[in-house]
Amino acid sequence: MDWSNYLSHVRAQVKQYWDSIIPALPSVRAGRSGLVIVQFAIARDGTVRKAVFAQATGDKSLDDAAIQADQRR
Repeated sequence: MDWSNYLSHVRAQVKQYWDSIIPALPSVRAGRSGLVIVQFAIARDGTVRKAVFAQATGDKSLDDAAIQADQRR
């Protein structure tokens, strides 16, 4: 089965949410940044069942925003 369209849709939704909240984060306004990698499982109904960090930034607000973006998907 080809999942590319579904994955593109998921990525677009996560990015849209991420882009809407990132500018307001105090960490970002203070000039901090980082790379966060989140792994998540999606149920058949599209809900996120589990989200865990594969790599965290160490900045709680950035890490929390990444998890929230995946869960709002």
